[in-house]
Amino acid sequence: MRKTLFIFLATAFAAAAWAAFGVGAQGQYLVAWDNEVLNEGGVVKTLAPLEFAFVSPGGSAYAVVSVAAGAMPPTSTVRVYDRAGRLLWTAAGTGATSAYVADSGAAALVTMVGDGPSATARLDFYSGAGARTGGAEVGPPLAAAFFPGEDKLALAVLGGPTAVYDLVGGAKEYELPAARTPAAGPEGRVLLVDRQRLALYQRDARLWEKDHSIYYPRLAA
Repeated sequence: MRKTLFIFLATAFAAAAWAAFGVGAQGQYLVAWDNEVLNEGGVVKTLAPLEFAFVSPGGSAYAVVSVAAGAMPPTSTVRVYDRAGRLLWTAAGTGATSAYVADSGAAALVTMVGDGPSATARLDFYSGAGARTGGAEVGPPLAAAFFPGEDKLALAVLGGPTAVYDLVGGAKEYELPAARTPAAGPEGRVLLVDRQRLALYQRDARLWEKDHSIYYPRLAA
């Protein structure tokens, strides 16, 4: 059972947990690499077995998802810390196996429903103080991006629209067209990139759209 759980977690989350990074405007950074969380001063936290770290885009906060060994479906405790390693809040008894974390410490905890590439997910939204504010049922997650300085998340899913969620308000704000990956910017701007097209929106208004020749783009900034 433990081997099965480890393979499931490694397949679904290892890339995000072991190679995550966030960089702030002043050059400060936070990195989750292998079994450690590091900033420019050195190691902030060493992860135990079946612990996975997810950092905020500006490197101001990170979440550690601690999965109970042998539990199927997975049961976990999520702890969110600031960049110095100070505990901000804890959510115990969750099914989350990953998280999207804002610089404020607000987070969307991700619980997978089913397995394989078509597995859907449940999102549970938390404020920076650790209060659960709401949630959403979504299709298979592809990529997500926080708007700078905001607790708002643009999430692209397989076979469905890209949605913008307000983690503090606890609900979806609006929808955008389907994309492979989003990149969120200031003043509500978000770049949507798919296999053949890229388009810039400001909230739900399209500013421009163009073809591209990039082979299967996976990341955008």
